[in-house]
Amino acid sequence: MQKVRLQDWEIESIIATFGEYFNRDDELWLFGSRTDLSQKGGDIDLFIDSKMSDTDKILAARLDFLIKLKDKIGDQKIDVVIKQHNMDDQFIYKLAKSEGVRLK
Repeated sequence: MQKVRLQDWEIESIIATFGEYFNRDDELWLFGSRTDLSQKGGDIDLFIDSKMSDTDKILAARLDFLIKLKDKIGDQKIDVVIKQHNMDDQFIYKLAKSEGVRLK
């Protein structure tokens, strides 16, 4: 995996927690400042490309994912952007995939 500004245990926790709440074929990307080795600090920006199309299920999964992840890695600023299966591509989705690092 490409080097990012997260500890291995944090990456493992993110991936494991993601697997608890999202589908096997959903994709998980880290993007933003944590992918830039020359920067310091910053929040953890995650992009999820989901095959789910039910908005209520996605919102519940997002909330549960964040709660459990913060329990595992500590109270950090974590932003989660989710592209639902039936949504059109937006700039942020394209940016996350083109400049981000795929974790799963």
